[in-house]
Amino acid sequence: MWIDDASVTLPTGIDQVLGEENGMEIFPNPSNGMFSIQQQSGTKQQTIEIYNILGEKIYSTTSDTKATYDIDISHSPKGIYFVKLNDGEKIQTEKIVVQ
Repeated sequence: MWIDDASVTLPTGIDQVLGEENGMEIFPNPSNGMFSIQQQSGTKQQTIEIYNILGEKIYSTTSDTKATYDIDISHSPKGIYFVKLNDGEKIQTEKIVVQ
């Protein structure tokens, strides 16, 4: 038995929410290590973690329900860092450049 008209279609991508659409804004970016995170929906307790380019956690805090957080990682070397914000329902990640 031979089948010569068979085909398979697989998904090739995922939906991704970028930039301001995800509700988190980091400014100024690039920064000197002192920056703010503004969250559009600050109604839940959130965990903020910052990772270096090697994936090492360099900063972590649990925040209250305010919408803007001031972060100081000026003691860390210059480079690219990733800010991860977890509110228990969703996780958002943004990049920050420290000059």
